[in-house]
Amino acid sequence: MKRPYASQTLRGWPRHILLAAMLGSAGWLCAEPPTPADTLTLELEYDVFIRGVRVGEARIHAETGGGGYRVCGTMQTTDVWSRVVPWEARFAVHGRIEEARAVPEEFRMHERSRKNRSRVIHVAGDVLRQLRDGEVQDDQPAPEGVDIMSFFWVTAQCDAEPVLNNGRKTYAMVLREHAVADDGTERCDYDVLRDDGKASPARFDILERYGRRVPKTVTMPATLRRQFRLVDTSVVEQASGEVVNACSLPDLAGTDTGS
Repeated sequence: MKRPYASQTLRGWPRHILLAAMLGSAGWLCAEPPTPADTLTLELEYDVFIRGVRVGEARIHAETGGGGYRVCGTMQTTDVWSRVVPWEARFAVHGRIEEARAVPEEFRMHERSRKNRSRVIHVAGDVLRQLRDGEVQDDQPAPEGVDIMSFFWVTAQCDAEPVLNNGRKTYAMVLREHAVADDGTERCDYDVLRDDGKASPARFDILERYGRRVPKTVTMPATLRRQFRLVDTSVVEQASGEVVNACSLPDLAGTDTGS
C-alpha cells in the first residue's frame, strides 16, 4: 500500500483512541492554514468513558478548505482519574484532501503520563522520529495508512478496509456491517485485525455537522467497554486570513519554540 506520509504497523490503538482520542507544545502552529476564503473551522468536544464511567475528555479543532486541512487538539484524563492515571496529550496534523480522502503530510504528538514520563512523535515523509523522556530515538519507517485524527475529523467514511495509525502503530480493519439510521447517522461495525491474527470489534457512528462528517461515537467493546462520545460542536467565526487556533507542540530537541 502506498504511504500517505509514512508507513509500517501498530498495536495499542484502543488506548489511543480512548484516552488518546485525546493529545504537548512548539510554536508549531496547527500547520499551514487552509485557504481562508472557503475555510470551515469546527470546534468539537468529546467525553471518554470506560464501562459507562467518564474518565477523560478531548477538544478537537478542525479546519478544511482550499484542498487542504489541519486538525489539532488536546486530550486528558479528568476528575479523580487525572490523579489515579494522569495522562494528557496534544496533537497536530496537516495535509491535503484528494478524492474526498485525507492525505496527511505531517503529524506531531506529545503525551505526558505519570511520573512525568513523556513521548514526542513527529511523522513526515516516510520517517517516524521520537523523543522519549528527553532521549532521541533512532529513526523508524513511518506507519502505514492514515492517522486516526485525519480519518475521523477530515473525511470520516465507512470504508471497506481502512488502514489507520496513531503515529506509531498501524491498524488494519475490515468492515463487517454498515447501516444508516433515519436521522442520517451512519453506523460502521469493524473488525480490527491484530498482530496475532485475531480481531477486536469496533463501532463508529458518523454524523454530519455543518456539512462535515464527524464521529458521534467511537466504541471499542473488547475487554473493557470504551467509548468516545461527542458532546458539542460549534463553528468558529474568523476574519479573512485569521489563524484561529495555534496548537503548539514540542520539537524533537525538547525546546518549546511557541507561544
